[in-house]
This record gives sequence, structure tokens and C-alpha cells, in this order.
Amino acid sequence: MNPQNETAILSFWHKLEFFTPFDAKIQEGKDKTNKTLTLDQLSKLAVGGQKNLSITQLLKSEYPNQYLVCSKIYLNLFDFGCLSKSIQNLLQEQLSENEQYTQEAMSADKGETCYARLPINDTGEFDPANIEISTAPWAVGFSMAKGLDSLNFEAFETDCGKLLEKLDELCKQHLAVQKIEQPKVIRTVLSPALLLDIAGRLKEWAYGYCPEPMPTIRIISEWQEQPKKSSDKTPKDQKHAERNGQNHKSDEDVDNLPDEEIGILNSFYAQDIHSIIRQIDKGQSSAALSAYLGTKPDRPATDLYGTEGNKIIWRHLRPKYWNRGRWLSEPQHGLSLMQQFAVNTFFLEGEQPVFSVNGPPGTGKTTLLRDIFAENIVRRATRLAELATAKDAFSGTEKVNDSTVSRLKPELVGFEMIVASSNNAAVENISRDLPKKSSLCATYCTGSHPSYVYLDKIARNLFAKNKQKYDALTPDDDTWGLFSCALGKKGNREKVRQGLFFVPQNHDECKGYDKALHQSIWEWRSGYQGISFAQAQENFKRQLDIVEQKLNDLDGYFILHEETVLNPETNQAALQQQYGTCAKSVQTEKEKLNDARQTRIETQTAELQGIPVHSDFILAVSDAQSRLQAATQKVSMPLTDEDGEQRAYWQNQIESLKHSYPGFFMRLFKRKQCRELREHLAYCYEQLSQLHLAADKRKKSARQEYEHCTQAVQAAQAALLQEQKRVYQKEITAAENAEKAAEGRLKAVQRQLEQLGIRLAQRQEKWNAYRQYQNRFAHIRLPEKYDELQNDDFQIAGLWQDNELNDARSRLFGCALQLHEAWLAEVAIKGGGFGSNLFLISEFLKGSAELNKEQTLLVWQSLFMVIPVVSSTFASFARQFRDVGAGCLGYLFIDEAGQAVPQAAAGAIWRAKRVMAVGDPIQIEPVFTTPPPLVRTLERIAALPDCANVSPTEVSVQILADRCNAFGASVLRKGESDATWIGSPLRVHRRCADPMFGIANQIAYDNKMVFGNTDPAKRLPPKQDFYLGSSSWVQIAGEAASRQFVQEQADLVIRMLAEIAWHSGGLPDLYIITPFKHIKTELCRQIAGNAALKTIKGLQQWCRMRIGTVHTFQGKEEKMVWLVLGCDAKTDGAAQWAAGKPNLLNVALTRAKHYVFVIGDKDLWAGKKYFDVAAKNLPQIDAREFYSRAEQLSDG
Repeated sequence: MNPQNETAILSFWHKLEFFTPFDAKIQEGKDKTNKTLTLDQLSKLAVGGQKNLSITQLLKSEYPNQYLVCSKIYLNLFDFGCLSKSIQNLLQEQLSENEQYTQEAMSADKGETCYARLPINDTGEFDPANIEISTAPWAVGFSMAKGLDSLNFEAFETDCGKLLEKLDELCKQHLAVQKIEQPKVIRTVLSPALLLDIAGRLKEWAYGYCPEPMPTIRIISEWQEQPKKSSDKTPKDQKHAERNGQNHKSDEDVDNLPDEEIGILNSFYAQDIHSIIRQIDKGQSSAALSAYLGTKPDRPATDLYGTEGNKIIWRHLRPKYWNRGRWLSEPQHGLSLMQQFAVNTFFLEGEQPVFSVNGPPGTGKTTLLRDIFAENIVRRATRLAELATAKDAFSGTEKVNDSTVSRLKPELVGFEMIVASSNNAAVENISRDLPKKSSLCATYCTGSHPSYVYLDKIARNLFAKNKQKYDALTPDDDTWGLFSCALGKKGNREKVRQGLFFVPQNHDECKGYDKALHQSIWEWRSGYQGISFAQAQENFKRQLDIVEQKLNDLDGYFILHEETVLNPETNQAALQQQYGTCAKSVQTEKEKLNDARQTRIETQTAELQGIPVHSDFILAVSDAQSRLQAATQKVSMPLTDEDGEQRAYWQNQIESLKHSYPGFFMRLFKRKQCRELREHLAYCYEQLSQLHLAADKRKKSARQEYEHCTQAVQAAQAALLQEQKRVYQKEITAAENAEKAAEGRLKAVQRQLEQLGIRLAQRQEKWNAYRQYQNRFAHIRLPEKYDELQNDDFQIAGLWQDNELNDARSRLFGCALQLHEAWLAEVAIKGGGFGSNLFLISEFLKGSAELNKEQTLLVWQSLFMVIPVVSSTFASFARQFRDVGAGCLGYLFIDEAGQAVPQAAAGAIWRAKRVMAVGDPIQIEPVFTTPPPLVRTLERIAALPDCANVSPTEVSVQILADRCNAFGASVLRKGESDATWIGSPLRVHRRCADPMFGIANQIAYDNKMVFGNTDPAKRLPPKQDFYLGSSSWVQIAGEAASRQFVQEQADLVIRMLAEIAWHSGGLPDLYIITPFKHIKTELCRQIAGNAALKTIKGLQQWCRMRIGTVHTFQGKEEKMVWLVLGCDAKTDGAAQWAAGKPNLLNVALTRAKHYVFVIGDKDLWAGKKYFDVAAKNLPQIDAREFYSRAEQLSDG
């Protein structure tokens, strides 16, 4: 995707962030007071005698026995709903019915927001630079005044700059007044009068936008019993104490520390997205973000459910592509087929910056991630194992402030691993669970086998520390290693800093502390008794050789199986058939050669005259001979009768004239007669002479014709002979060539036969070797055809699962951790090169280190050498990694990506080299409260690329990551006409029993999910503990008197709960889920007020934790779920909305591990999409039957 298109998408998201309302309610907490003032009340204070007193003085007068720690003032508070209405009025477009239900489900109009928040200290001093503002009221006011087209961050920054100038001027004015009354005042204190003026300036800043009813002001103050004692240590003492593992500050509740001020309240992403746009405009790029925004693979996609997909799966699961490192989990619990495919493909396709794994809860996404984490540690350990000494890990030093820190070599960086999500609990659960012993197989922690720990006492110091005491960790919660931690918000960073670098100064006064169990990194460094770096290198290399040998063995098995079984064109039977065919060809070619040789001999011995030539030559000779014969006849032909008669006539005339010639005297006297006689005689002679001449001429002509014909005959005969010779030679050449060709063909098929014989022999050798592999790895089952990989048993068991190999890979991971620990032990000591890095990490986590971008990256790279995995919410990501540039972090793993709006991940993806998004878009969709009409309007004016569907109302992080993943599957869900592309799908489900599994599989997963056990009996839930019979549809109808709420269904729920509580003595472990918030509210209200239930201890807490909308229970699970549907014919539109997508029903069903009871009007719901499947698969019972099941519960 080109930069213009990238910035168009980012700008669209950026504008949407302007309108995200800030939720002021979430800032309340324990040890805090809440004081709300209307502007009228504030106006009265501002003109009274206390107008110039500090707000804190007014607060302290109300709580004289408390010490005020700090306060935060929320200015111009108003309801979310006002913002939504203002936007709809701006656009002149109302929400559709479905959009109204969606907004209601996401609580889009519930809660309060504000214009700004002012932090003040215990003395009430106010600095305008610390103000935090919400962009939403400004964006609405600006758009009303200048139009949405003009909305941009530059305009926002300009207006904010003007606001700060006005606030500075206000402070100066009020300080001058305050000094008149209190000459000792040196800084402006926030008085009622100043606060009122600030509220007015904020309204001006928002272009006069003022929602109705009139906004209020709320002051949240934090108190404590006694003021904290300040440390009497000098900065030098503090630095010395930190370097020696002593905490220079009191051990406070760091979870409640505020984040550093961020300027913008409502959007965690606006500034970061704007910064990214600027970087792209400057020519900087991120391969990962470009792929993510491109929303399609950079090469043809492979459908893993198709024929070619099966081949790709087989090839990517080749043992040589397996991750050498494996989590320290049970050797017999290998990854499923598609889990291992995802791991292998993620590392194999290193050039694909964004990869996605698609799977619902219960398919092992976290298990998959743990193996990826282990592999990265092993890969970095491979680099450490190549170093001559531990100090060789550094490429040089750099002066940072007053310290000299070391830079890691390039080959040791790029392994940084961050887990991020929109769900704070999700990321913290991963990062806090990984260090627990419960995440490992017990074999690797205890027993006679070598156990693997990694900075375990430092980890215990971090995770057991709870305010000013240490908790006694249970065996499962105890730590094995400092493998990961939760960062993100400032409280988490301070908690990690305290656990990593400090232990209590006074050991005796800190309950639960044990110096044998809890250590800071300084104490660990001083007391390190582990193996040396050199020994750790040797151990790692030895274990790596073991793993490589085992994988090489299996890779040989892979090659032989592919050649002997999977590829029909090269198997034994095919080769034997080819050999037989070739042998027949040899015999045939021999016969053809003999025929060719005989033909050549016969041709060579043939009579020349018998050589057939073209008829023209023969006709030419014949014609010439015919003409010669005619000429010969003419030459030898006598005079014709006519010639003889003429000759005789003239001869007779001459003779007659001679006899009649007169004598002498007659001649004298008859001269005239004699003259005439002489003349006539001369004439006769002339005629006779002419006859002779004509005869001679004819003879001469005949002779000439004879000679010409003779020559013609000779020429024709010569041509005939020449042609006969030419044809003769041609036939000989052809016969010789045919013989040579036959010899060549015979030699070729003989060579082919020989090669086939060799191949058969080799094939037999391979087959024998293959049989040896089969005997050696008899426990490994392999497919006979590629498409068998789609079978349930292969999906569950995977390929190449070998307990010894799994154990060896896990131990390699353990050796890699030991190598990291040994390296750290040697470089952390004085002169080791890393001690200053550790101190800088502490300063950095505290927020006191002043670093440039290069130094910031150096600190992060150093931290990841100590703690391999950290977590953060997207909301905190930009602040935590604010000075980290494009592609500078190694790996980003996005958890629950299906529940994150697409813009939330942009900044994190920008900073990462490789990204893996894991999640399921068919769970609850991302919570996005901006009104859909506004989204559509901004989408229209955003100049987005063609076919770029990037709206947060339609796509999630997971969907965009899936689209650019070249390895996935096309899934056609029930009721949909177009298939959906999902990235690398996980198919084996190990959470829900039937019928929940079967229904969800049909409505959401195209029946492609596989139950985690092939035994049909295992798909049924256990009939133990709290049992109300088989899952059912409880048919109960009624009128929806209040929105979607049906009283009859509520009565059923309340009576069932009362019955169960009476029999069991307490409230049941189940979830009551509903599609609609109003039903949830009414259920909680009526249950809390029910006479039979309200006396039960913990009822309110039970209602809060166990009754809610589907959104409430995303990511949770329980043995039993009651799904209360509500609705009637009049509210059918609400039911249609709930059935619009499979997500809602899918999530509700799959929260239940064992049983689900749908409570609703089946006649209404059974005709709805997706719910029709539930209606068919759940037997119907009535309310009486349901009651009777509760009555049958044992009193025990």
C-alpha cells in the first residue's frame, strides 16, 4: 500500500478518536472523596468571601482529620448521551433501530464525560501546563462551527495552544489578586473564581458548545490517615541505596500511582496516530503497519481447508521447521496440529510481518504463545552460546547522563516480546501467570530431574510484594522465574521497579519478608551461586545437539514418508509398473532394430533398375525413344511413288526429246523448232534436278531429326539413371538412419530400464529404511493421504509428537534460561559492563531518566535481556514506548485481537518488526461508542482506498490481521452468503461440552471445530456438583412490559435461585446472561429485593459478578449459564438485533463449560437466525420441569 493510502486510513481513524468520550466515572476509587458542584454553586463561591481561597482549603475544612494527598478536578461534566445527541443533530441523521440496540449494549450513552481535568497538589497550586483536555467537546463544537471537513489535529493543536495562553494569562491575573490578600503566595492557587474562569475559557475553546443540562464540576480527592514522611536521604544516598538493593522510598501501593500526564483524556491513540502520520509523510515506514493497513496478503493466499492447504500444512510441519525451544510443559501434552502449524509458520515465514491465529476460547492460543516465547529465548541463547565471554555481548559503550552503559550487539536484539491487548485483564493474566509454577510441569520444578528456575527469588520479590507486606504464595502461585511482567500504566512500572531493584530496608517490620526467598537483583547478583557462563554455554550446546539429532531423525522419517507413501508418482508400486513397462519397451525396440537392419541390407542389395522413381522420368525416356523410332523410319524410308513417278516422267520427257532432236540440216532450217526443243529439254532437266534436290533435302532433315532423337533418348536415359541412383542413395541413407535411430531408442530404454532398476533398488533400500523408522517410531501415526490431516484424530494429536523429543526441547528452553541467567550474573557485577544498564532501567521505570530515542531503545533492549516478555494495554502502549521508532521492537503479540478496534493497535504495530494477532472475531465485537452516523460521514470524506473496509464499527484488529495473512481459511458461516477469510485457524476445542460445543460450531465456525477428545462420551458434561439435568430450552413466554424485560422469566429465575439457595445453603456458581442491559438491571434489582434471597450474605456482590449482558462475560467461563432472552412480539426488533450476528449467542453459549439453560419464548426466538440451531439442539422443558429439577437437589 502506498503512503497516501496509509495516511488516508490513519487520518480516518484519527478523526474518529476526536469524538471518543472520556469516561470520568472510571477514575473513582477507594480512599477518595467525590464533591460535585454546579456552575451556579461555583459562581456563588466565586463572588463570596472565599472566592480567592484555594479549593484544597475548602476541601480540608470538610475533612479536618484527613491528610489530602492530591485532587483531580473534572471540569464541565456532562452525560455521554448529550454528546451523542449533539452529533446526531450535527449530521441530521438518527440511529437505526439496530444501531440503538448496539449502542445500548455498549453503554454508549451511559456515563459522564468532561471538557478537562485539572490535577492539583495538597496546597492547591495550579499549573496550566498540567491540564488534561478531552477532544470530544472541542471536536463537536469545531465541527458545528467549521464543518467536519476542516477537522484535523493541527487545528486542535492550534486551539489548545491558544487555550493555554489564555489560562496562563488567567493565572497571572488571579495571582496578582491573590497576592493582595495573601502576600506570601508565590504560585497561583486554584480558587473558585479561577476555576469558574477556566470553565468559561473551556467553553470558548469548544466554540461555545455547551450540552444540556448545564455541565457540572466534580472534585475527586485522595486522602490518607497520616501524611507520609519524606525521606531524609540525599540524592546521593538514594542512588547508593538503590545500587545496593535498598528501597529509598516507602513501600506504597504502587498499583494506584497515577500515570504521567498525557494531555488528552479521551483518546489514548490520537497523538500516537498523528505522530505516525507525520513520520510516514517524512518517508519513514513500517513493514508491519503497511501490511496491516494493506488488508490483503502480499502474495496468493493458501486456503488451509483445501487440497493445496493440506500439502502446505504437511510441509510446514516438517520436523526441521519445528521450534527447538518448547515451554516447560508436560511432554505428553503436545500441541494440536494447527497449533504447531501456527508456531512453525510464524517462524518459517519470517518475511510476513503480520501473522494471525484465529481461534475461540478453549483452543489453546496461550499455549501456542508460550512455545513461541520459549523458541525466541532459545534463538537468543544460540547467539549467547557463540560468545567467547559474557562481555562479548556488547558492541561498545555510551555515555548516558552520569553513567556509562553498554550497547548490546545487533545479533542479541530483536527478540523483544510484548503482549498487548485492549483488555487489561487479558494481558496481565498472561504476563502474571507465566512466572507461576502452575504454568510448568512439576517435573521441571522439583524432583530428581534437573529443575529450571530463572531469577526466581527476584520474581517472588515482585509478585509476593503487596503494599507494605509480602503475601505467602500458594504452591501454584509461587514463582519459578522472572519470565514476564505487566507494564503499561505507571503503577505497574513502579511495581516492577520496586520488585526488581528493592527489598525492605527494615526486614523485621515488613510482614512476610524472607531474605532467603525474596531478593532484589542486587542481592541476587551478590549471592549468585549458579553455574558459570562457560558451563551454561556448554550445557546449552549439548542439549541443542540432542534436540537437533532427534529432529534430524524425524526429518528423515518425514522425507521417506513423503516419498514412499504420500506421492503416488514415486511409490514402490508405481516404480515396479514403470519397470515392467520399460522392459517391454526394450524388447519392442530390439525387434524394431532388427527390422531396420534388415531393411537397410535389402536396400543396399537391391538392383538399380528396380529402384522406383517418379513416372515423369520413365515417360521422358519412352517419349524420346518413340520419337527416335519415328526418325529412324524417316531416314531409312525409300522414295515415295509420287517422287518416282515424277522422276520417271521427267526422265521419259528427256529421253523422248533426245530421240526427237533434229539432225544437222534440220537444225539449220528449223532453228525455231530446235530452239524450243532445247528450251523444253533444259526445262525437263531442271525439273528432274529439282526433284533430286528435294529428295536430298528430305533425307538430310530426316537424318538430323534422327540424330536429335538419339541424343534425346540418351539424355532421358541418363536422367532416369541419375534419379535411380539418387533414390537408391536416399533409401540407403534412410535405412541407415532408421537403423541408427532404432539403436538409439534401444539404448535409451535400456538406460531407462537400468535407472529404474537402480531406483527400485534404492527404493527398496528406502522402504527398508522407512520400515525401520516405522518400527522405531511406532507411536507416531502419519497420514497416508494429505487430506487425512483434516481428520479429527490428526487435528487433536498433531504430527511428530514424541515425549522424548518434547522433553528434550523443554530442557533446551530450560538450558537457555540458565544461560541467560549465567550471562546476567557475570555482566551485572562491577566491571561486567551491565550494572549501569540495570541502574538506568530503574531510573527509566521511575520516569526520571532523560534519554534520547537511541538511548531509550537501548534501555528497552537491556530490560528485555532480563525480563523476556512484558505486557501492556494499547491504552498505555504509546506512553510506555513513546520514543521507540518504527520496527524497533522485535515481536508484538496481540491477545483478544477480535475485541480491539483497529486503530488501537496502530501504534504498537508501527513499532514492531513481527506481529502475531490471536483472537476470535466471532466473540463479542469491539466496544466502540462513537455514533455510527458520524463514522459513516467521516468515512465518506476520508478518501479511503477502494475496497478499504477499516471502519471500527465493522472490523477489529483480528479481522484486519486475518486479511493480510497468506495462510488461512475461507469459512462460510450459517446464514451468510459470502465466505469469510480467517487467519491460521485453531480447530481443537477443549472447554465446552455438548450441546454448547455443537451449537457454537454450527452457527459460528462452519462445523470446522474439533472436540478435544475423540471419545463421544467425553463430549458429555459430568453429572456431579451442581446438577439440574441436561441442558435445555426453558419455554416461558410473557409480555415485555418494560422494554425487553419479561416479568415471567424474571420470576422463574428468582424462584429457581431461591430454591437452589434453600437446598444448597448458598447462591449457585453460575452466570445469568442476557442480551439486553435493561433485563440485567431489572434482574439485579428484583433479586436484591427478594425476601427469600436478600438475607443471603454476599448477594449484592454475587449479582454484580454473575448477572450481566454478554459483553460482561467476554473471556470468562463457568460450569453453568442461564441465558435470559426476554422480548415479545412487540419487541421483535430487539430479538432480530440479537440474532443479527452469531457473536452474541456464541459467546453466551461458550461461557458454559457443562450446562446451558436458555430461558425465553421459543416460539418467538426459534425462527431467528442462529437461535434456530439452539432451538433444534436443546430439548424443550417448561417452568414446572425446571422447578422440579431444583427441588431434587440434595440438601448436601
